[in-house]
Amino acid sequence: MIVAQPSSILPVLHIIPALPVGGAETLVFHMARGLDRRCFAPAVCVLGERGSMGVEMERAGIEVTALDLFDKSGRLIRLVPRLRRLLVERGVRIVHTHLYHGNYYGRLAAFAAGVPVTVASVHNVYDRVKPHRRRINRWLGRRTDAILAGSETVRTDILQWDGVPAEKVRILPYGIDLDPYLAPMDREAARRALDLPPGLPVIGTVGRLEVQKAQDVLLHAFASLRRAGTDAILVLVGDGRERGSLQALAISLGLGDRVRFLGTRRDLPLLYGAMDVFALPSRWEGTPLALIGAMAASVPVVATPVGGVPT
Repeated sequence: MIVAQPSSILPVLHIIPALPVGGAETLVFHMARGLDRRCFAPAVCVLGERGSMGVEMERAGIEVTALDLFDKSGRLIRLVPRLRRLLVERGVRIVHTHLYHGNYYGRLAAFAAGVPVTVASVHNVYDRVKPHRRRINRWLGRRTDAILAGSETVRTDILQWDGVPAEKVRILPYGIDLDPYLAPMDREAARRALDLPPGLPVIGTVGRLEVQKAQDVLLHAFASLRRAGTDAILVLVGDGRERGSLQALAISLGLGDRVRFLGTRRDLPLLYGAMDVFALPSRWEGTPLALIGAMAASVPVVATPVGGVPT
């Protein structure tokens, strides 16, 4: 449904490829929810399905349009015209795109629709440099009004590989609502709520079960701790394409009785409240919100020094 807005209120559309529970998706949620409604009318467009985060956004009063085209063939020739029509119909004045495919299709559509202001957010460093993506990002970046990076490391990556003019790339540090993490939490009560055995140290991590997040490295490290005589519990929070292989690895390492796969959860303060140590073994990162949450909850952190983590 398209709702007419007063002329003084600027329609803003965030464009993102998918809306599972994840860091970039959570940031889009906070950005859309936090915009001053006296000046802006925010909405979100997802190239694929609505996803669990899309449902959460709608419950919070944010309009979400799901195109359901991202995983279908011929998406380039289908997505850009569909996005362009949506932008024109809504009279969008500001487009804010996210992640590589959102930045790609979203900016092409914004340029075609004549949207006055286009902003792109880069949420991660390059895991590997792809020449075609460098060329695309360079061409799009020179026509984009601003490119936002979550850390100095991400900004440096953009300047190094994409050749975008430095004055266009700005740092927008990530943040979270601290209040839920600052409330006192009874550790044993949190562990009972999660059905964790009492009296054992708990190591935990939060993130999508993907190659980037390197939970396989954490499982091997945990196996080493077990061989050294440390009796502890490892909690993996999140879901993704690597879940099956990670569960198989845990069994092969003899960790089946000491590793808990909790799936996707939104009660992060409770989870952090149960942990003695938060681990972030990622192979590459932008600025991980899960790490910020753990620090806000005063959980000791062990992390790989990648992307924006050291800053």
